[in-house]
Amino acid sequence: MGKARPARRAASAARDALRRADARVRQTTRPREVCTSVEEWAATHGGAEAQRLLPARHITRKLPRTVETEVHPSYTSRLASDQRARYLVPVHGARLVGTSGLVVLPDGRPAAESVYGAAQLTQESDYTEPRRKRTVAKEGDYFSLVVNWSAAGNYYHWMHDTLTRLYGVGDFLPPQTKYVVPADLRPFQEDSLRALGIGEDRMARFDGTEVWELETLHFAPPVTNSGSDLRAADVWTRDQIMAHYDIVPSRSGRRIFISREHAPRRRLANQAEVEPILDRFGFETVAAERLTFRQQVELFSGAEAVVAIHGAGFTNMLFSPPGLVVLDMIEPSRLTHAFVFWTMAEELGHDYWYVVTGTAPRPGRQSDAVITPESLQATLEQLPLGPKR
Repeated sequence: MGKARPARRAASAARDALRRADARVRQTTRPREVCTSVEEWAATHGGAEAQRLLPARHITRKLPRTVETEVHPSYTSRLASDQRARYLVPVHGARLVGTSGLVVLPDGRPAAESVYGAAQLTQESDYTEPRRKRTVAKEGDYFSLVVNWSAAGNYYHWMHDTLTRLYGVGDFLPPQTKYVVPADLRPFQEDSLRALGIGEDRMARFDGTEVWELETLHFAPPVTNSGSDLRAADVWTRDQIMAHYDIVPSRSGRRIFISREHAPRRRLANQAEVEPILDRFGFETVAAERLTFRQQVELFSGAEAVVAIHGAGFTNMLFSPPGLVVLDMIEPSRLTHAFVFWTMAEELGHDYWYVVTGTAPRPGRQSDAVITPESLQATLEQLPLGPKR
């Protein structure tokens, strides 16, 4: 017993020493400064001149239409916004760190633009508590499509935040450039990349368990933030994908109700009760997650109207001809993100409406939505839809 206590004390002391050493590593490896503009950094560090891709832009939007008595502040607060200029610049020796695509410049400074801005760095564990990971040197030219949420398989963030980063860069990248992508791509992600001309031979799959030191990273900041759209980038993405599938947009008059009945959260709790009303107005029920990527593109390419609980399925409005009527049914807890599909609809020339639903709590999960038949009927009657074809 007497010998056991000193052994335990020695083991405890060793563990404490390791913790202190690890804390010193984190403290000394955490950058003291943050780079807010890679373009400016390159100019002052003897790098190549940046290629200007997009000018800065000030946007004014129209309020959405609604049957509510007042428009929610989530919309009114974004009636005007600014989008920064966009550029492309080669950086030699930059490091790619973590699944959110944090870029660390050769002098150790993290590029805030790689995760949207300096405020987001405080949410990045690879910045706040950097861990020792094996660094692997990668020869050649790279463009990163590993960004916030791109590895999570979220359809909206992939289409809006990730794929639009390709807009405008293709003409300025060396032909042998590899595209860094999340390691575990879902089928729709692989399909959409192929539709944009990026096959397996052009992909470099990155899972964040290593630090990649890239010979040349061709860096471009995001086109826009989530919840703000640039029409030119949306249209380019749409046109490239539709041309790949040889799909021509049409006015087939299809009215689509996107069901979330197979989703684990944020469903329409009384879907069975209100589906007959949607049917009377000519809406067909579709579970978008049960369709292939091509099937979703084809379905929405001829849509006249779409109704859904606020969720990623609305992203497919990207493939609809201008003038699509959109009804966004928003459960109250989602109102802080209500603007997301409104801004997309605005840029694409669609007619966006919203209605706030009731709440059906689900213990341990995000609440479902519930809408009375009377409320849905009254809302549908307000939409600018002609007779059912």
